[in-house]
Amino acid sequence: SDATSVSVLESMAAGVPVVASALTANRQWINAEPRLIVPVDDAAALAAALRLLRDDDALAQHSPLALVSTVDELQQILARL
Repeated sequence: SDATSVSVLESMAAGVPVVASALTANRQWINAEPRLIVPVDDAAALAAALRLLRDDDALAQHSPLALVSTVDELQQILARL
């Protein structure tokens, strides 16, 4: 969608964990780890998600690409942007 954040997709492609606001376009990509989706304008929830990544090595090391079923799917998504 036009509301898709390119930085979210680029971060996922680079293997960087993503914390994002609970916008529909973000939830479309970041659905496997709901604790990393935070309500809009909720600084406390954002801080909690960042602490979670800081404190949970397994979560922080988990590749965001696992959220997309295949690399081909991610390439198709990026090609549509």
